[in-house]
Amino acid sequence: MTLLFLPMALAAVFGQALPVLPLTEGFEVDADTLRAAGWRLPATCSLVSEQPRSGRSCLRVDVPQGVDRYAELFVPVQPGRFYRAEAWVRCRDVRSHPAAGQNRGAVIFLEWADHDRQWVGGGSFPPGLQGTHDWTWREVPFTREIPPQVGYLRVLLGVEGTGTAWFDDLRVEEVTEWDGPQVLEPADGAQVETARPTLRWAVEQGRGYQVSLSRKSNFPPDETLTADAGSGVYLPQDALSPGRWFWQVQETLAGGKLPPPRSHSFIVPQGAPIWPPDVEPRWGWSQEPRPVLEAYVGPARAVRRAQVQIDGRPAKVLSLEGATLRFQPSAPLQPGLHEVNIRVWGEGDRTLATDALFCNKAAGSRVTINAANRLVVDGKPFFPLGTYRDPSDTLTDFSGLEEAGFNLTHSYYFEDQKTGDSAQAREYLQAADRHGLKVFLGLRRDRIREGDWAWCERFAGELMDEPALLTWYLMDEPEVRGVSVAQLGRLRDGLRRVDPFHPASAVFCTPGVFKAYAPACDVFWCDPYPVPGQPLTMVEKWTKAAREAAGPDKPVWIVLGAHDMPYWRASPDERKRLGESRRPTYEETRCMVFLALAAGADGLVWYWAPNSAYHIQKEAPTVWSGLVRTVHELRLLMPFLLSADDPEHRALAVPEPFRVWSRAAEGRRLLAVINSANEPAELDLELHAPTRAVVLHGSGDAVPMPEGRLRAGFAPHEVRLYEWPEVAR
Repeated sequence: MTLLFLPMALAAVFGQALPVLPLTEGFEVDADTLRAAGWRLPATCSLVSEQPRSGRSCLRVDVPQGVDRYAELFVPVQPGRFYRAEAWVRCRDVRSHPAAGQNRGAVIFLEWADHDRQWVGGGSFPPGLQGTHDWTWREVPFTREIPPQVGYLRVLLGVEGTGTAWFDDLRVEEVTEWDGPQVLEPADGAQVETARPTLRWAVEQGRGYQVSLSRKSNFPPDETLTADAGSGVYLPQDALSPGRWFWQVQETLAGGKLPPPRSHSFIVPQGAPIWPPDVEPRWGWSQEPRPVLEAYVGPARAVRRAQVQIDGRPAKVLSLEGATLRFQPSAPLQPGLHEVNIRVWGEGDRTLATDALFCNKAAGSRVTINAANRLVVDGKPFFPLGTYRDPSDTLTDFSGLEEAGFNLTHSYYFEDQKTGDSAQAREYLQAADRHGLKVFLGLRRDRIREGDWAWCERFAGELMDEPALLTWYLMDEPEVRGVSVAQLGRLRDGLRRVDPFHPASAVFCTPGVFKAYAPACDVFWCDPYPVPGQPLTMVEKWTKAAREAAGPDKPVWIVLGAHDMPYWRASPDERKRLGESRRPTYEETRCMVFLALAAGADGLVWYWAPNSAYHIQKEAPTVWSGLVRTVHELRLLMPFLLSADDPEHRALAVPEPFRVWSRAAEGRRLLAVINSANEPAELDLELHAPTRAVVLHGSGDAVPMPEGRLRAGFAPHEVRLYEWPEVAR
């Protein structure tokens, strides 16, 4: 690895000198000197002389349950650059405890902060050490490219969980060249056996990869094949010509980029066979008793003959032309899931078998998308007011959702728990249905990362007949979980082949990747969380970016935060001192809703912290109350939420900082006026309404409009709803 060090000038910020890169810290000074250098050392941290890795002393962090767990230092960084950190760590009895939220052990993290040292979403958080270990080298091998809004890395040394850890010989530095992942095969410079050699490399959980392949070592863009490959294995799409080929594999995280990785090479010999082929189903759901099914078996000339079995019985092979295999069941198929086994032969009697599913069972509901980008369930339009969990955070309690009036829910159990199978999911879906709720249902993340598409498709096929199912939830923020566009699209296509009646959704947290990922899902979500560190107009900005990426014909749903991130990150003892969490306030919650609607949102979903962090009803009752009030109001506005976009009122000329959202339904016109600013504002709006007064929705009070102008003073983040009779045109 080659490193470039660019020292930063010392400056006085917040009364402390800024660290200079490369930063080395051996903890050989006293605590007061460390604090003067910018370190925050809570009571759990101390400098000790017991068995340092080098020198006279090291940093010790003792974490009993419910206390602050990190020493921290803000290190200034520059946009567009990349950084790494390393340290030596030893630990004793480091364990998880339920109240800690995350439990990654004795860790070194690089978290992002803005130019005022306020939290910004993003950073590098590798797993740490658990249990008891002697001195062990740990690193954050890289950061993503630093975005413009980030001014600092918040270096964190501590324990997630409980126990004791020691840290020594910390180093933080800039990176300009990256070695890349460890290549497993082929060996550098080796001769491969086939014209489609398998390229393998070591993968790490939560990271995505991109492979580049070229005849030239400098990888010119117009002569380079580039593809996403999240599973650590890549096969060239077509047969490679004889000669030397160069390749490199790059890690990708949240659309960020890294310095160029080191390249490798291999040699394709003359006359190398085209092997192995890709065998991919190209059929879809059908209610025909004996449908003609197609599969891709390519590239062309790789396969010489094929056999197919359906449910263990031979199928009739109709043709094998080029890379297309066509076949038909030998007898009518009953409705259900059917096992398809395709075996192909190539040159030299090489053989390969692939299992897949064909589905012809009836769906529990049929969900489509109408011209207004609303989901339509069995012919009835549906506007989602959803959430990721009941406040109980269980599979059996829906009381909080019923109290608030949500119509859509979810549980992470089926994504995170390897024991979450289709039988449990069926029970959950049926319970939700009994409570009048629809579900966006996730799939096991480990199966998705491994590319176990057969498991994913079977899971979908087994559950597609449940009426509560609304949409398949492909992945939570795939761009930061190492799931590539290609993987997500492959998952969506496989689910669609088995179950074309329920669209596929995914949520994204990085606007820079919106356009790349948008084609890989049917309903595009994003999750702007402005509270507490950003203006609420972040919701508007992200919604517009999502709408632009998704295009005019794809629903855009916005996930709004009902969680208090600093409160979430605080220890239980700190939360006791802080008292009740009150962010976001009712005014902020309501303002974010209408900012999203005004910017083009077609659905709303809320996220709040899991019970392992804090209980929203018990520890944030004010936040919960504001959310309940907001959802109840939206239920009353459902006819307007379901109506089509209104270009006329989108074009209303409102002054800053105001935004408007308007719809017509049931003979009434509704206008929401939103003060997007966190300060009072005066409105003077020429309103083209066929009336001298409008009615303030909810109170019924008449609001006069002298000279056809609506004039009013608005409190910070206030939203007012006006209505009047709609005139037929």
